[in-house]
Amino acid sequence: YTAISYAWGDPEPGTYEALIDGQTFCVRQNLWNCLDQVRLNHKIRFLWIDAICINQNNPVEKSEQVLKMGDIYSRATEVYAWLGEADCHTNRVFDVLQE
Repeated sequence: YTAISYAWGDPEPGTYEALIDGQTFCVRQNLWNCLDQVRLNHKIRFLWIDAICINQNNPVEKSEQVLKMGDIYSRATEVYAWLGEADCHTNRVFDVLQE
């Protein structure tokens, strides 16, 4: 599976409904943008995303799962860090990182 690390973003501006494995999940705009970028058309892809894989309405489950997140990320075959949508400064940032 691929684990996705991302910033939750502002809870106020719009939420989106994502259909995942036949279930509808409400996600914030930042996660919606991430899912739009990492999805594979017509292919099955296994993703681990805390907002979807952990029941956010169950405080007991949430606290138990947060303790396991280190293992979840270390066992993933890939981990993507979603930094947000690209803007006019994105190319410069990656140039600096490559130096």
